[in-house]
Amino acid sequence: MRRNCRFNRGFDEDMLAAEDYDLWLRIQVEHEVGFLDQPLVTRRGGHLDQLSTTSLAIDRFRILALAKLLSGDSLSPERRLATTKC
Repeated sequence: MRRNCRFNRGFDEDMLAAEDYDLWLRIQVEHEVGFLDQPLVTRRGGHLDQLSTTSLAIDRFRILALAKLLSGDSLSPERRLATTKC
């Protein structure tokens, strides 16, 4: 990740969960993001104190992040259409 991209953005502290999902959506509006078909990190999950364990219906926060994205004017018509199809 480019340094200027990382430091110009931050987590939305109003999001109770899925704040990383929201951050990546906002980053992808302005920056091309690719997929590497190799593991670069190891995800450790299942801890009792992590938000995905303590937040009920975490998908509602993902939907909220998509709704925030759609409510703004940062998406091109093509990306707006693609977002509504997911």
